[in-house]
Formats: sequence, C-alpha cells, structure tokens
Amino acid sequence: MSRASNFVTKPVRLAIYNRDDCQCIICGERDINKLSLDHIVAEANGGTHDTRNLVTMCISCNSSKRDMPLKAFCLKKGYNWPAIRAKVNRAKRASIDTQVAKQAINQAGGWQNYKQNGTKVLYQF
Repeated sequence: MSRASNFVTKPVRLAIYNRDDCQCIICGERDINKLSLDHIVAEANGGTHDTRNLVTMCISCNSSKRDMPLKAFCLKKGYNWPAIRAKVNRAKRASIDTQVAKQAINQAGGWQNYKQNGTKVLYQF
C-alpha cells in the first residue's frame, strides 16, 4: 500500500468522500473502490493534508492530473472548470464529521467490509 493512500485516517477519508457526495469532483465516478483523495494545492506546491485542501477524485483522474494545478488540468482535458471550481469552493467551506464516519465504518465491520459491500454513503448530514 502506498504512502499516498495512508496520509489521512479512514474516518477522515470517508468523511471527505461524504462531503463531496461520494463522487469524483472531475468526472463523477461513484464507485468507492475507484475513489481517492487529491490535494487542491499539490504537496509539491506547498499544499497540506488539511481537509480543506483535499477533494474526492477517482484514481483515473487523480493519476492523470498528477501535481498539475486543478484549473490547468480541467482546461487541458476540456472539463467544466466553473462547475468544478464551485465544488472545490464548497469543499473548502464545508466541515466534515469524522465521528459519524467512524460509526459507519464500525457498523460495516471495518473499512474493507465497507468498501467490499460497495457502500456509497452510509450516513447523511
């Protein structure tokens, strides 16, 4: 398992997925097994692991984007930048609830069970 998949705890990861409607902010992928987290401002450019700097992105979009600025990536690939910028701005302002995420993971019998069951979102705010 890579370091990148462990830079936040599972409850924080799930809370961010939930905050972002459990879908890639770029392409809309919803399969939790294909989701990852991406830094709005890349670590290479001084970005942190703060939840306001992390958004849900599928592995495919995340791999394609690399450490490219999000706006540049969207414009290069022809994605709707104004709509994606709105999602990013919402993510920067929204809070996350890690306690509820912990309960959801525990209710499923652990992170792997949560993912294996294809659960999208076990809880609502």
